[in-house]
Amino acid sequence: MQKTAGWWATMVAAVLVLGVVFWWLRPLQPQDEHALFQGVFYSAQQLPETPESSGLAHLVRIELQTPGVRLYNTPLDSQAVAAGDQYRLSYTWWEARRQGLAVAINGTLFRGHSEWFLPGETVRAVHTTIAAGEVSHRNAYTSMIWTDEEGTLHITPESPPPDQVVEEAIWGVGGLLLSREASAAPHRAHVRSQVTLVGANEDTQELWFAVFEDASHAVAWEVLLAAGAQEAVLLDGGASTTFFIRRTAATPRTGTLVGGWRPVATHVGVYAEPVPRSKR
Repeated sequence: MQKTAGWWATMVAAVLVLGVVFWWLRPLQPQDEHALFQGVFYSAQQLPETPESSGLAHLVRIELQTPGVRLYNTPLDSQAVAAGDQYRLSYTWWEARRQGLAVAINGTLFRGHSEWFLPGETVRAVHTTIAAGEVSHRNAYTSMIWTDEEGTLHITPESPPPDQVVEEAIWGVGGLLLSREASAAPHRAHVRSQVTLVGANEDTQELWFAVFEDASHAVAWEVLLAAGAQEAVLLDGGASTTFFIRRTAATPRTGTLVGGWRPVATHVGVYAEPVPRSKR
């Protein structure tokens, strides 16, 4: 049978599609730290195969004093608030693209009205979240990592945070302190799962977005300590864990690298400028 030009074009297209599929399905590999955007750096560390860890630890280190770097939290949804809730469930990758975020992860734990977790469902956050100075609510068990009007990073381990902190914070993520949870709740601290957290160092004014594919809280805490964090706050984990990198990043693998299939209440992200091509 004679092969027509259309047949050859179809075969070439099929090969290209299969190549793209295999590219995206290939396992993620460990990576040394490198710049994704100006002031935003990424590394992927292979964790040892133990009863408490496996897979990769994805660390995004953010130098907050870099020009163009700004933090993002999902604001309250007015329609959800009118219905007695706070947020609408949405996918982190969708929110990141809609907001133009450089990197995004899932946010706080939440409570809904059904077991299906459908996009658009109205829900309430468990821990305090602050977006553009707007406070979601007060939670008596929340500790805070936050920034003030000047963009200065702070860690407030007290729970609940003092009123002055909540009033001064422009951006903030609340949750259980990883160091405290790892020592005070050993029955949970040594159980493997997907873990999402935000770490901070007040002295260096650095923030970390950290996503663990399969690790205990105790292991996650040790990794963050070694990276330079002074403290970290636990966000939602398990099936909610999501890690997204914008396609304009200076790295070969972008998009949703971990999770992404479950919509969540809030999303934590960062805006940043691209790395000049001359420096890639």
